[in-house]
Amino acid sequence: MALILWIVTPLQSGIFRVASATIAHNVSVSPPARLLAPPLQANLLNAKLHSTAYGVTWLGQTLPPFTTRQFALAPFSWRGLELAAKNATLMGNTTLYGTDLNCSTPASVDAVQGEGGDVFVVDDGQGCRQKADISSTLGNGSQNGHQKMVCNKYFIVWKENESPKDPSALVTRLCKIKYYSQPVQANVSIPEGRVLQTSVLGPQTALPTDVFDATFLESIISRGIAPGTGKNYTSLQQKPPRPFDVAEDTLLAQGFRLSQRGYPPLASPLAGIAIGGQDLPFEAFINNTEAIDAAFRSAHQLFFALAVSTVITPSISSETSSSAIHTFSIRSVQLVPTVTRTVQAFMGLVALLIAALAGIYYNMFLPFESDPTSIAFLAALASNRNVLNYFKSLDMEKHYVSSLEHRQAILRNRDGALSLSLDSIGDEQHIDNVTEGSKLNAIGLGGGKYLKSHTLWPSELKLPTGIVIALGLFLALAALVFLETWTRIYQGLPLPFKRTVAQQIILYYIPTVFGTFLESFLVVVCRYLCFLQPFEDLRRGSAEASRTLLQKYTSLPPQLNLIVAIRNRHFRLASLSSVAILANILTIALSGVFIVRETMIPTDFDTTQSCLPALNMSVIKASQSFETSTASVAGISGEPFQVLLSSITAGTPLPPWTTNERFYLPVNLPFTQNETLSYRLTTLGFEGFTDCSVLTEFQGNHTYNFFLNSDATQIGFHTTEFFSNGTKAECFAPMAMTDDTVIFSDGNHPTTQIFVSGNPVGQNALETFLHPIPGFSREYKNKFACAHQFLGLWARANISLSDRLAIVNTPATTENLGLTTSPTANTTSVSLEKLVLVCKPRGYAASYNLTVSPQGHVLSAIELPNSSFVMSSTISDGVFEQLEYLFSYPDDLLTWHKDVRARYWMSFFVTKFTESDALIDPTKPLPDGIELGYHVSAVFRRLFAVVLAINKDAFVRSQEPIKIIGQKVTVVNRIFLSGVMYKIAVVILCVDILVILNVYLRMPKPFLPRMPTSIASNIALFAASHFAQELAEEAELGTAPEELVEHLKNSDRRFGFGKFVGTDGHVHLGIEREPFVHSLVNSEGIRRRSKWKVWQL
Repeated sequence: MALILWIVTPLQSGIFRVASATIAHNVSVSPPARLLAPPLQANLLNAKLHSTAYGVTWLGQTLPPFTTRQFALAPFSWRGLELAAKNATLMGNTTLYGTDLNCSTPASVDAVQGEGGDVFVVDDGQGCRQKADISSTLGNGSQNGHQKMVCNKYFIVWKENESPKDPSALVTRLCKIKYYSQPVQANVSIPEGRVLQTSVLGPQTALPTDVFDATFLESIISRGIAPGTGKNYTSLQQKPPRPFDVAEDTLLAQGFRLSQRGYPPLASPLAGIAIGGQDLPFEAFINNTEAIDAAFRSAHQLFFALAVSTVITPSISSETSSSAIHTFSIRSVQLVPTVTRTVQAFMGLVALLIAALAGIYYNMFLPFESDPTSIAFLAALASNRNVLNYFKSLDMEKHYVSSLEHRQAILRNRDGALSLSLDSIGDEQHIDNVTEGSKLNAIGLGGGKYLKSHTLWPSELKLPTGIVIALGLFLALAALVFLETWTRIYQGLPLPFKRTVAQQIILYYIPTVFGTFLESFLVVVCRYLCFLQPFEDLRRGSAEASRTLLQKYTSLPPQLNLIVAIRNRHFRLASLSSVAILANILTIALSGVFIVRETMIPTDFDTTQSCLPALNMSVIKASQSFETSTASVAGISGEPFQVLLSSITAGTPLPPWTTNERFYLPVNLPFTQNETLSYRLTTLGFEGFTDCSVLTEFQGNHTYNFFLNSDATQIGFHTTEFFSNGTKAECFAPMAMTDDTVIFSDGNHPTTQIFVSGNPVGQNALETFLHPIPGFSREYKNKFACAHQFLGLWARANISLSDRLAIVNTPATTENLGLTTSPTANTTSVSLEKLVLVCKPRGYAASYNLTVSPQGHVLSAIELPNSSFVMSSTISDGVFEQLEYLFSYPDDLLTWHKDVRARYWMSFFVTKFTESDALIDPTKPLPDGIELGYHVSAVFRRLFAVVLAINKDAFVRSQEPIKIIGQKVTVVNRIFLSGVMYKIAVVILCVDILVILNVYLRMPKPFLPRMPTSIASNIALFAASHFAQELAEEAELGTAPEELVEHLKNSDRRFGFGKFVGTDGHVHLGIEREPFVHSLVNSEGIRRRSKWKVWQL
């Protein structure tokens, strides 16, 4: 029992732990995907390739599934897999699509005489000679990193000065391009589709042109946009080109990142991606042909991988699904090896001991027909006159062991009836008198061993013991409450040891030992009370045999006597049995009360801030963050659009110290270790937004004017604002023609004529968002008013045209303003719905409590009360000036469209933010103007924050760093208390304390001469009684002990414990039937004692 209670039970609480387990099994997956046909590939490949490549190279954008920077895999799909599991992977066979560049120096590069610009003839040494014009697209000769297609190869040119005429001063490379596919076995993470590992299964195979259109891709890489892309379409007879949204036909500039690396403006979009893949300075890069080859090879591989991931489509093959290996990790219950082996060893030892005991006592079972666990059965068993006569004089004897030293108790079977008798140790004649035929004919019970009685009451029942136990329980309760409070306030306790075994011992073994010790103690006390309970009832007098002599409170385990004790109204014993049972639950609760989990621990740290809340505008203007895109690409772009586009389309994190609402003044974060989770500090935040209002067409202080020409290929649009002093300001679109000298045939002036492409017939949508300019007037009021606002126009139209009219090709005094158009027609019906917003910029600055990652990414921000302040004009005006530049010239003309593709950046961003195309869908009504104004303001908030993030180095530097006190939050494993187990343990400990105090403080004083825990001590208490004499007389008549017990059970006699005159004529203290006994309750009453006295023992 000691091994089980104090070793096996505590150790088993530390056997199990929760850890990750890896599971692998075979699953069926679909056949690998395939490439679309080349004509369909052209519909999907466009300038977005450059935006994605830029995001991956410069901004840390995540690659598409099944794609790496070197190659792309044909995806295979899966069904019914455990995608929520951690570290889930799928390994299967698929196809790898890759490319390679084999670069070398051209055989010759000769300057072309007589042609302007940088024009050369390139000889590849394999019979191909072609011209290559690398003149600067900006016309200033400052660009570098040229790349042209020559002899179906990349011709790459780097130069050390602005405009070299000598080819020998150029660094030239000619790269042959190879496209191939290859069977591989790939291991990818799911559901992300991130490629983890590949194994080659076969040789490389060249990709034929009917599988992949390499020429189309190379044109996009070289030009930045797809061939044939353009929006300058005004013909009503030609079929409209395939529509593109603004992100698909705009090449965003890369000059900002390149200037930070110290590189000049680049003429080739491919060169910008190539530079991002290496970190060499410009001077070292252009003189290292290996670095140039590796950079362009890596860039081309990235473009090809992105292109393949775009034009791949799921396979429609009817082939049987292929097999793959699905591997994933789950949190599982595992065994701690050291503890498990220890428990196994002790359990084996316990099993051996049990087997040994079973073998020893196999032939020693007593042949009783009933349970010998009551006083009545013992009295019936001892109903032998010799035994009773011998014990009559021992009831008051405290040291009766000496009287039994030379005696031996014998359990005899005489004619089927068992009885107890005493013989001298040297007397061997009793063996011959035992009836044969019983397996247990005679069992010798040595008086010194089995008839030994307690001369003192046990220490477990003494009041000091109860107080010590109650005090220990109270201390355990106080410790639990203290630890729970401490761990809740101070975020846990540090781990005492790093080794798992030591942690198991401290956190699980020791608490379990405490619970098992308490359980053992309560079992012992409960067993003693089970012995005493019948005598407690007997001393009150007039007790029924069923509640005293026949009561079987000696069954094991003693706490199982709970139901019997309640039925007999022995509530003190019942309460003690209850807490003995609860001790098992307490042991379980204590074994699981301590848990280890991750928590965040803040510690103070000192740092500095080097920036002041003001911008150096000269630095911003020199940063090229708003550089105009390369020629042949419509629109103006820059780094802010690159960052925002990557964020909203691919989920790329915004730059450090930036959120969707504002930018925060950076703080110098200290060096961080892996366990550092975040920092908490206070800094300034800057927010830019717009107040947008809906304009009316005719009435109000701020109105707009909108009209169509006769064939809906031109619109007139401008706004008028009246100020309180009576002045008027008119604002116009930057691409509108505003010339008072032009007169229409009807005599009106074309004040705001904007050309519109596309077929206006039927349901169409039209939109634009721009920064307006003053009218033809040069008045200051117009400049001031128009310079601080943005205009947005969204329209729905349903137009019908009459039959075609004659071709119009006349001077600018006519409606076409000098533009030669296709045959036109007059509008016969026009239904227009228009929404015009005017948005004026606003700024807001305040102090914020931030939580940031070690990299500076903002996790949370809370504005401090009453901390707002006036933002520096260098920030508010400076940033909005740059945003005005972004929207200053959206395009040469507007477009009627029936599709849902956003032609302008504002519409594009709003549709992405709202995840709805309702704003540009011609079949849906225009949205609410106020709600749309909120979305427009949200776009400006992000752009404002991104502009500041990009130009964070432009903040004015303080002469002395500003000291800032913050908190460093680290993630560590700490000890906590399980809420459920803690509550269970606290409740049980409180119950234990109350029951222990009640049992010990209300326990009566000792009234027995000795504890009735042996056969001899019990026989001595009734040997001289009349009821024992009567049982002996019946036994002499051949009545079996079981029948004697049954007679007692059916009788109505009452019994008591006290003084009585025995059958020998002497006064005895023990058990006797009434009326021969004078119960103790009648002579002394029931007195509760507060302490034990020596004479009472």
